Amino acid sequence: MRRITKLLIGLLVILLVSAGILWLFWRYQLIPLETLVLPSPAGETVVDDGSGTRMTAKNAYAVAEPLAQGWANDARLISTQATFEPGSDIQSGEGDWTLVFYSPEKFSTALISVMENKATLINERNATQNPVLHELDAWQIDSPNVVNQMLKEGGDEFLRSQPGAVLVLSLDMEGQGGWKGRFIHKETRRTFTVQLGAEKGEVIAVQQTG
Repeated sequence: MRRITKLLIGLLVILLVSAGILWLFWRYQLIPLETLVLPSPAGETVVDDGSGTRMTAKNAYAVAEPLAQGWANDARLISTQATFEPGSDIQSGEGDWTLVFYSPEKFSTALISVMENKATLINERNATQNPVLHELDAWQIDSPNVVNQMLKEGGDEFLRSQPGAVLVLSLDMEGQGGWKGRFIHKETRRTFTVQLGAEKGEVIAVQQTG
């Protein structure tokens, strides 16, 4: 009797395991792999557009914006920035970007990184003030045109005289707003800064130190 009972229990376990395997197979056959959302190793939210190349500022914004809207549906751009190291293709205006978004409802800011066309939510912080931001339409000039204009305004000459300098390129949507390019040589500490309007690309200021 005990032997029969053990046999029946064993058969029941086998049936339950088989049923579980069949259910899993049926479930994931019906759900395309592309629809499965998996967390990144660091637990951060990631959006990938699949192309795997560096981007202009506007293209980086296009990748980051859906992630920002997922974070807060009233998210607005505060700033974006990229650093061009020596030897990089500065004239292309394409790089890895960090973007800061602000949510009035959350009274918080979100830092989003766009690298290799992947947008990653790095962190969220409480805001210290309610920033007055320009509308997105005020940003018309993309990073390739901005960089080339800055090179013409003296950046090219600075790079020739200061080999090894880096370019920190940023767009500010708060206050006066506009583009700023800072050419910096870390060893000589010489800098060359150009500010341009975000809408028309007009020169606002040019300054050199060192």
